[in-house]
Amino acid sequence: MGARRLKRFTAEDLWKLKRPAGVSLAPDGSRAVVSVSSYSMKENRGNASLWLLSAAGGKPRLLTTCGEKDGQPAWSPDGSQIAFVAKREWQGKKDEEPQVYLIAPDGGEARRLTRLAITTRSRRETCRRGSSTSPTRITGS
Repeated sequence: MGARRLKRFTAEDLWKLKRPAGVSLAPDGSRAVVSVSSYSMKENRGNASLWLLSAAGGKPRLLTTCGEKDGQPAWSPDGSQIAFVAKREWQGKKDEEPQVYLIAPDGGEARRLTRLAITTRSRRETCRRGSSTSPTRITGS
């Protein structure tokens, strides 16, 4: 039996790996939603989408594709909605700041729940005070 040559794991191989993060289990325990990040060295950018997983096994299902970085998923208490944070295009305009969106676990179009903005004045005040947290204010939806 001949020896198998193993391929060295390179930096390029590392960037090709999809990375799961932010798993959230449905209230009834039957499903989970996870944010999966992928990166393109060619485009020098990352992307994250939400995937729906069955606790009983089976093939994962892609839930979101439109956002730049769909992440931090959380189920509603009754399991009818999944909230997540993303920067997306909404009503013809690109979000300047990450917003909270809702989507049904069966799929469909996500809808924006928040309209958060970081004002220039707030940023200046934060810098003067030396705070490490970004101030936000809710301006309605």
